This record gives sequence, C-alpha cells and structure tokens, in this order.
Amino acid sequence: MKNDNSFSYYAHRILWTRSFWLVFSAFFVIMQWDFFYQLRWGNVTSEAFASSFLAANSVGNAHLFQLMIIAILPVYLFLAVGKTHDEDIKSGQIVAVLSRMGRKKYYLYTYLSAAVFSFLLVFLSLLINLMIVKLTISVFPIETMKWFDFFRGQKEAVIKEPMMQFAVWQVKHGFLAFLLYAGSFSFLASLLSVFTINVSRIFRKSYQTLVIVCLIYIFFLPQFLGAEAFQPKLAVMFNVWLQHILLVLFVLFAINILFVWGLNRGEEELEV
Repeated sequence: MKNDNSFSYYAHRILWTRSFWLVFSAFFVIMQWDFFYQLRWGNVTSEAFASSFLAANSVGNAHLFQLMIIAILPVYLFLAVGKTHDEDIKSGQIVAVLSRMGRKKYYLYTYLSAAVFSFLLVFLSLLINLMIVKLTISVFPIETMKWFDFFRGQKEAVIKEPMMQFAVWQVKHGFLAFLLYAGSFSFLASLLSVFTINVSRIFRKSYQTLVIVCLIYIFFLPQFLGAEAFQPKLAVMFNVWLQHILLVLFVLFAINILFVWGLNRGEEELEV
C-alpha cells in the first residue's frame, strides 16, 4: 500500500484520475478550436500573444470560446482536482485517513496538491496554445494583421495616450504579457480549487458543492472584477488592471483562510 502520509501520494492520485486528463483534453480542444476559428475568419495577428486564447476575440462569436472555459471554471477544477477529496468523503475513507495522519496534515496535502495541479493544468494549457499559435504563424504562409492596424493614420497619436501605454508594452513584450495574464488566471484557478474543497467540507454532496461554488463565482466575483479582466485589453492602464486582479485574488484568498480557520475550529470542537 502506498504511503498516504506524503504530498507525492496526493499528487499521484490527481494525475491518475481519468477526469483530470479529460479536463486537460477539453481545455486543449477548446483553445485550439478558438485559434482555428480565428484562422478561418482571417482574424489572426502577427503577434502570437494577441492571437492566443485569453487575448483572442473570436469573430462573430465575441468571446464564446473563452467563456466556455472561464464561465464554468469551477466545474472543470472540481472534476480535475476535487474529485479525489469527494471520493474520500463518499467512500468514508476520509475517517480512517484523518484518524491515521491527522486533520491538519491531510488537508494541507489536499489543498496543496489541488492548488499546484490546478495552476499547472491552466498554465500549461495556455502555454501549449501560445506555442501552437506561434508555430502556425511562423511556419505557414498565413495572412496576418498588426495589432494596431485599425488605428490607421492616427496610430502614433493614439499610442501616445496614457490609456494605451500598457497595450503598447504588451505588443512589445508579448511573452512577458502572456506570463502576466496566464499566471494571474492560473493563480485564480488555484484559489478556486481550494475554495471548492472548503465548500465540499460543508456540503458533502457533489452537486451541492458545485451549485454553491458556481453561484458565488458567477454572481459574487464579477462585482469585484469580471472575467474580462483576465483577457488583454487595448485601452486600460496597468495600475487599474493590477488593482482589479489583486483585489479578486486577495478576496478569494481571504475567504479561503476564513473557511479553513472556521472549519478546523468547528470540527475540532465536535470531536471534543
């Protein structure tokens, strides 16, 4: 029997679940589908970052493909990294594990493995998409447009506007811009996966957990941020964008801390 008193055991469990790879495959298909849809309509830019998944705007469908992932991100994360904890609850194995290794260590490894693999799941999916976009633009004779083509004769004047400086930086440093957006979005996924596990400690049924998390994600978080903040924009100042990102990540982080503290204290009192 494998040692369940180590992080590698919990990491191994996530990687060997079929649902994790199904979600990874779904991300891969949707992201590449979005790019090839842009190719079909000639909406590909010469800057790979601007045609990558988070930055793209699917012609005729607005941000349909982005919403297919962003709008129901908690569902994907639950299937990918939350099912192992859910299976422990359903099978009753969690009682034996908690008595053997202790609550703090069990949830430390559970939270850590969920956060790490949620981050990797999202970040690597976005990175693969960027590489495919870059390779396709570089190798195949595809007609592309510049990100600032639509400014026409006013290009220089528009670029000098304060609101455009962040956009100019993104064009000049595409990969760094990718790391900025992909990293923040992946970190959001990590916090959401931990939040999902926290909610499942209260509502033991899977459907209850998903309903509660999705309702909070859809109706509460947009009040602070809106999913579009994780998608590159032309007219936005860096400090405004950064404030929005940090606000939603801090709020979600704080909620997780309060949940963990409250749940641990409540469960310890019940045991006494």
